[in-house]
Amino acid sequence: MQEQINTMASDLKEVKNALLGNEFNKNGLMQRVEKIESYQSKDKKQKWMVAGGFVVITFLSKFIHKLF
Repeated sequence: MQEQINTMASDLKEVKNALLGNEFNKNGLMQRVEKIESYQSKDKKQKWMVAGGFVVITFLSKFIHKLF
């Protein structure tokens, strides 16, 4: 019984190290996911800004074409 508890404690410690990281692996799963989500958020914002810029340029070019 005690051996099973020790095995479970060891397994739980391994899972904790994988999620949070340890002294040998500073980037645990949680830190990696945070980095990825941050990158995706910035990338998404940048893509929407580029798309908005194209819309404005298209609108302005059509508007100037109608004036002249």
